[in-house]
Amino acid sequence: MSMFKEKKVVDEYDLYTMFGHYILKAWKHDEIKAYVENLRNDNKDNSYYCGFEDLVKMVVKEDKLNNENYKTKPLF
Repeated sequence: MSMFKEKKVVDEYDLYTMFGHYILKAWKHDEIKAYVENLRNDNKDNSYYCGFEDLVKMVVKEDKLNNENYKTKPLF
């Protein structure tokens, strides 16, 4: 998905609305976090899964923006 975002095949908002929940859920999963951390440590290279980490940051940013918008805009 990060490649699609990078190549602008899919925009950030679509990635956020369609996959944001799954991206965050995967990133927060203990086994996935341990796998990525171990891979980075073993190879002394923090670039492993950096595209996925960028997606997580994008989703967190969009969540924050949307929550703020929902608080200030009336629903009806």
